[in-house]
Amino acid sequence: MRANMFEKITITFGLIVEKLTVVLVGILLVMVFFNVFARYVLKVGIGWAEEFSMLLFVWVTFLGTYLALRSKSHLALIFLIKKLPSNLKIVSRYLIIILSLILAVSVFIGGVGFVLNTINLAQKTPMLGISAAWAYASIPVSFFLMIMEILKAILTNQQIIKIEDN
Repeated sequence: MRANMFEKITITFGLIVEKLTVVLVGILLVMVFFNVFARYVLKVGIGWAEEFSMLLFVWVTFLGTYLALRSKSHLALIFLIKKLPSNLKIVSRYLIIILSLILAVSVFIGGVGFVLNTINLAQKTPMLGISAAWAYASIPVSFFLMIMEILKAILTNQQIIKIEDN
C-alpha cells in the first residue's frame, strides 16, 4: 500500500518537473535569442540576460539529470552487464541501486551544505543581485528527486537502468 502511494507521489513529482523543465527551456531559448539579437543586431547587450540564462541553464541541467534517471536513460555499461552470468546480473542490479543511492544521498547532503554556506555568506549574483543560492539549490533539489526515484525503484522492485535481454 505504501509503495503504491510512494510511487504515485514520485510520478506526480516527475510530471511536474517535466513540465517545469519544458517551461524553463522555453524561457532559456527566448532569453538567449533576444540577447543574441540585441547584441549583434541592435548592438546593445542585455547584461542581466546572460546571468539569468546561466541560472536557467544550471536548473535545466540538474532537473534533466533527474528526468534521465526517471526515464532510465542514464549512461550505463550495459554491454558488460549483459555478459555477466544470470546470478551476477541480479547482484549487479542491487549494486547499481546501492551505489546510486549512496552517490545521490552524498551529493544531496553536500548540496544542502553548499546552499546553506552560500546563504550564510550572503553571496549574490553580480548582475541580478539575487542570492547565488538560487543557482546552487538546483543540486539538492534534483538529487532529492533522484533519491525519491531510487527509493521508488527499490520499493517496487524496478531497475534504474534499462537492460534489455537480447
